[in-house]
Amino acid sequence: MADLLECLVQIRALAETVGRLTRLAAAFPGEAWSRHGTAWPDGSALDVLARMTEEEIAVGVRLWDSLTPLSPRRSRPTAPERSLACSPDTAHTLDRFAAQRRNTLELLGACSANDLALKVPDPERAEFQVADLVAEMLARDTDHLGEIFQRLSSTVAFKSTDGEY
Repeated sequence: MADLLECLVQIRALAETVGRLTRLAAAFPGEAWSRHGTAWPDGSALDVLARMTEEEIAVGVRLWDSLTPLSPRRSRPTAPERSLACSPDTAHTLDRFAAQRRNTLELLGACSANDLALKVPDPERAEFQVADLVAEMLARDTDHLGEIFQRLSSTVAFKSTDGEY
């Protein structure tokens, strides 16, 4: 029962990521998102957001493959969508991420306790369940949000807001 409650809390936290990204987009000017700092050789804040979008598409495919009987009316995410994840425009990339996250949350919202225990295809781990994937997603969100904030705050002063990121 504790594992189920923990997973439900994690799903709720996943739903907050889009709002956090939206607040970051409002607090930092658009050019800060594409600026590359010398401390960030692996890309700008926008590059991190694009990676988040690509990862969200991949997670959607894994969940869809595991939960298909739960949601047959939805179409499986496809590889061509990945090419749309990266855009020079922060708003467009954020919209793509938000759309993918909504799809993911819709799939997760249809899950019962038994569904959260279903196995998810994973090449590295034999015992990997939907609930494990949710925990992994939240950990990645936390890391990526931190990376984005560090990149943005190192390149430009930001507008103060009352909210948290």
